[in-house]
Amino acid sequence: MSNIDQMIAEAERTDFGHVEVYLVNEDQTARIGGIIQHGPRGQGQASKALHKLCELADKWQVTMSLWVDPIKSYDPTMSKIQLLKWYERRGFVSDRPRYIFYMERKPKMKIQAAHRLVWAAANEVPFHKYVPDTEAHSKLPLPPGKWKQVERNYMKTNQYEVAAKGDKLAAAIEFYESKGYKQSGNAWGPLSVRMKAPTPDLRLILSYDQHNKQTVIEFTMVKNKTSASAVHAGRETGEGAGALFYCPETENFLILLRSDDHTWCGLGGGRDDMEPLEVTVRRESFEEAGLDMDHPMELRRVTTVYNPDGFKFTNYLGIVEEEFLPVINFEHKGFMWCKWNEFPKNMHPKMMEAFHTPDGQRILKQYTTALDY
Repeated sequence: MSNIDQMIAEAERTDFGHVEVYLVNEDQTARIGGIIQHGPRGQGQASKALHKLCELADKWQVTMSLWVDPIKSYDPTMSKIQLLKWYERRGFVSDRPRYIFYMERKPKMKIQAAHRLVWAAANEVPFHKYVPDTEAHSKLPLPPGKWKQVERNYMKTNQYEVAAKGDKLAAAIEFYESKGYKQSGNAWGPLSVRMKAPTPDLRLILSYDQHNKQTVIEFTMVKNKTSASAVHAGRETGEGAGALFYCPETENFLILLRSDDHTWCGLGGGRDDMEPLEVTVRRESFEEAGLDMDHPMELRRVTTVYNPDGFKFTNYLGIVEEEFLPVINFEHKGFMWCKWNEFPKNMHPKMMEAFHTPDGQRILKQYTTALDY
C-alpha cells in the first residue's frame, strides 16, 4: 500500500465536520477532487479541513494536486482566481505556464518529532560561500600537508579557514607550538583547541571534523588588535543577543545542542561592533543555522541577563510561520523542534532564567497559551 493510498485511507477516517473531502490517487499525487462545505459559510470550516489534509500529506510525505474549479451550485459567488488565491495561501503552487489553474503542494520535511536528534551529518544543504580575507591568508603558516580552503556559512570576511583530510589535529598543534602559539583551552568541544598567537591581532582554532574526517584550521584577524584571548562570543563588545524560535502552527520550539557544554539552547551570539541587537540575532541565526538574514520572523524582546563577568545577553522569542531545517555549524551538534514541556533536563540555565522572568512568562503565554509552563 503506497503512502498516497495510506493518506487517502486515513483521510476517509478523519472527521472534517460539515465539510466533504474527495481524494483520489492520480499521477503519483493525492488529487483533491473537491472540498464541499455543507454548513454555514464564513466560519473557516473549509480552511480547517484543508489544514487537516495538509497535515496528513506532511505525515505521509505525499504531494497533493488539484484543478481549480469552483462548484457554482454550492457557492455561485466564488471565482477561479479567488479559489486559486485561497489555495496559494495554504502552500499550493501553480507552476505550469500553460495550465495556471493546475496546482500542487509538496509535503514539508518531517522534522517535528520531539527528542529526535537530527545531526549535522544529515544536513545536505550546501553552505553559503564567503570570500576569505587575503591579509589573514598571507599571515597564516600552514602545517605540512595538502590544505584546502573551506567554504562555510560565515558572513565575516576577516576569517580564513582551511582543511586537510584525516586526523592531523595533534600534528597541527605541535606545528603551531613550534611557531610560538600556545594552547588556551578547548574551543567547540574535546576535539578542538583554541591557540594564542605570538601577535595579539591573530586568532587560531584547530578542530577535527568527525563527519567529514578532516582537520580544520580557522585563522582570524582580530579587529583593532584586541587580545586574541578576549575575542570569543563577541565579548569585545560586552554584549550579545539570541532567540528561542517558536512556530505557532505546530506549537514547537527550536532548541540546539551546544558542542561546548552540551546544553540545549536557542540561536545567538556576540554583538558585532554597534549593530542593532535584532541584526545580531539574524546574523547569528545565519551563521549558526543557515537561516537567511531576511527570513520572515517576529522578534519579541524578553529580557537581558547579566553574567558574572559583566557580559550581558538579550533574549528574544522568534516567531516563525513554519518550522525550518537548520544547517548547523560546529557550534552545535544536534537540534530538534519540540514542545516546551518536552524540553530536556540539560537546558542552558541562562536562557531558561530569562524565559522564567515575569516578562518572559508574559510573552510566552501571549503566543503559547495552550502550553503548560
